[in-house]
Amino acid sequence: MAIGCVAAEAQAAPLTEAEVRTFVARQEQAWNARELDRYFANFAPEAVLTDQARAADGRIVPYGSSTRAQAMIQARKFLKTSKSLDRAAVQQVRITPGGDGARVILFRTSRLETAGKVRNLCAVSVQTLARSAGRLRTTAQTDTFVKCVR
Repeated sequence: MAIGCVAAEAQAAPLTEAEVRTFVARQEQAWNARELDRYFANFAPEAVLTDQARAADGRIVPYGSSTRAQAMIQARKFLKTSKSLDRAAVQQVRITPGGDGARVILFRTSRLETAGKVRNLCAVSVQTLARSAGRLRTTAQTDTFVKCVR
């Protein structure tokens, strides 16, 4: 049975840019609906999520990395006291040569509201996607926070 699953995965159609864009849109919808189980189901169990910032002088300042499980705990804690609305604009999609994965560059804008105070965050997000067991999932995501330009 395992051999059949491997054969089926090997014969899966190559990813398309439209499929990747639909995947990103579904992630955004799940996050904005506060459906964290659905949102994090789009990440591979071994996924690593990294946050960093670009300083005014261009340096990258690391904030840290989380596993999918750690990120889910942090998100639940954050959303207990805050509201968040995210928008992701796909800047670039690069399908891997074999067509079983992709690298996606997004520009994210987030409106966060906590205790009546609103702040906006902007980030360049790089996601690595791979098809596994017939499903497209994020295997790594790095968000680099940048100054929002109005």
